[in-house]
Amino acid sequence: MSLEIIGMDEIERNIQRLIRRVEGAEERIVDAGAQVQYEHLKENLPVDKGDMQKKLIVGQPYLENGKTFINIGWPEGSNVEFRAHFPEWGTVHQKPQLKITKSVKESHDAKVKAMLAVMRKEYGLNV
Repeated sequence: MSLEIIGMDEIERNIQRLIRRVEGAEERIVDAGAQVQYEHLKENLPVDKGDMQKKLIVGQPYLENGKTFINIGWPEGSNVEFRAHFPEWGTVHQKPQLKITKSVKESHDAKVKAMLAVMRKEYGLNV
């Protein structure tokens, strides 16, 4: 006596499709938020010679303690990373301007909306 289940091939294909959709989705979700943050930062950075805005980059996604992160900043050796700290944190002769901090706070809602939109698309949610 044997049991024949009809339609298992289709169910298996659907499960495989769902797994492929979920794999890598976290990176795409975090990247969507990083792109919104990048654009907002680029608009609000102080313009010295324009190097702060021109050399700002979005890094590659990486895992740390099971969570996906993406760094936004300046490449090492670009001679911009240390100059960005002076207007942000201030010096003996200059008050902190907190342009980066304000930009991060102001773009939070837009970043979350972009991440949610990608999440809905990736996971097939129509909510």
